[in-house]
Amino acid sequence: MHAFLLLLLLPLGTTESSSWTHLGGNPQHTAAAGRGPATLDRVRWTVTLDPNEALIDQASPVVADGRVIVAARRLQASTHVGNRVIAFSVDDGCRLWACDLPSDTLDSWSSPTLDPCRGTVLVSSAKRLYALRDSDGMLLWETPLRRSVVNASPVVTDDLSISGTPTDRVLLTDYHPLGSDASLYCINVSPHDLPHNPFKPGDLVWRLPIGSASGATPAYRDGRAYLASGPGRVLAVDVLDPPRDPNDPNRPVPAWDSDLVSPRTPNEGFYGGVSLADGRLLAAQYEFQSGSNSARLLAIDADDGSLLWSAASERSSSIPLPLGDDVLLSGGIVGFNSEPKIQRFAPDGNQATLLWEASAGNGVPVGGYAHHPARVGDRLYVGRPSTSMFFGPHTDLYILDLGREPNDPAFVVDQYSGAGGTPALAYGRLFSIGPAGLVAFEPSDECAADTDASGTVDLSDLAAVLADFGAMRGMSGYNAAADIDLSGVIDLGDLAILLAVFGEGCE
Repeated sequence: MHAFLLLLLLPLGTTESSSWTHLGGNPQHTAAAGRGPATLDRVRWTVTLDPNEALIDQASPVVADGRVIVAARRLQASTHVGNRVIAFSVDDGCRLWACDLPSDTLDSWSSPTLDPCRGTVLVSSAKRLYALRDSDGMLLWETPLRRSVVNASPVVTDDLSISGTPTDRVLLTDYHPLGSDASLYCINVSPHDLPHNPFKPGDLVWRLPIGSASGATPAYRDGRAYLASGPGRVLAVDVLDPPRDPNDPNRPVPAWDSDLVSPRTPNEGFYGGVSLADGRLLAAQYEFQSGSNSARLLAIDADDGSLLWSAASERSSSIPLPLGDDVLLSGGIVGFNSEPKIQRFAPDGNQATLLWEASAGNGVPVGGYAHHPARVGDRLYVGRPSTSMFFGPHTDLYILDLGREPNDPAFVVDQYSGAGGTPALAYGRLFSIGPAGLVAFEPSDECAADTDASGTVDLSDLAAVLADFGAMRGMSGYNAAADIDLSGVIDLGDLAILLAVFGEGCE
């Protein structure tokens, strides 16, 4: 008894975030987690949908509060008749709820977004943004848009307020790839609270015309949104109270607005999202006609929009993945003098050096222009694209060792057939869509019990379990990272796993 009481006095450690709320994990789309499976031989569960349903293969799962949320389509005789958002339990893959929505436009692969602060799932389809209650899928509100959303995903804030009144917003772009009528929308998600938040959830706060856009998922940090759109435009706008155009008080003025691609050609442009890390905004171009490495990868100063460096890269609408100073990019298509690949770049003055690329040409057939890999340290999780279907699912999931190069036999750590779509990492687990359905992969017990992702199961992890012992999912004080077995309650089962591997390392 005395020993147990002493344990309760241990200082609490910091547990790793146990959610993956956006495409790329967070509003900055950095696609990195503290824990994840070291191998792919521990499948926790696999979910196969009904015959009248099809997962949207290029969309990312999102994970929080014990639920995995995916986007799907409803079918009748193999014909797409509508969309569906489905929630599964992280514990056993049990279907928790489903919500039907109208059909998307042009087979959009927009990912859902989770807003844990308000308990909602944010998802776009055609010309509307929907907010669903995350516990049961009930429609809470919807917002009409001027144009359809295609391939862009919502980004939601969780840090905005005025005099203590929450004023959080969701940011989303619509679709006009060859025209000039696309928009960035800022929509309120916080409760109506006068005088500081005069908007109801779902109300449009402002709309910024952005010219042409397709798949332009914004990034967000510290009150500012960033996006790339059209042939070469990159901009930043203050979310909460942007300055207004003196000739149009309803129109916000960007904090900076840069035209970074010159000379332009009619065959290239930004058709994807951006990531944000260490003061750099990263954006990749897609080029329609030329051969390999005919597009550009750009690094932009997030403070003022100036170009830091650019490099020739494979065509891509993927979000670049920051890796310290280096950058990883998934790009390429089958045919058209291109091939799917993963590329690694290192900055070198106002340029960047291509360090290596992994593709079928050197025995590592991974990547693709619409794929978003994820990583844990030097471990990269990335899919193998279909070679028989242009928009088909990624058929295999790979783990690559980023401490090595593609010509090293140990570069490929593991491979699993049946999954491979854009991965999500949460609770130390990995979730990926593929031909087998939605697949959940387990980490080792050592990594599952390493609640703070320190690399070792130690007293901090034990303190985390004991601090919330007895708490259940949905209760105040429940810490998902300390629910080691994902049973929904922090109990003796979690403590037993932790004690069995106490002192051991998470590779």
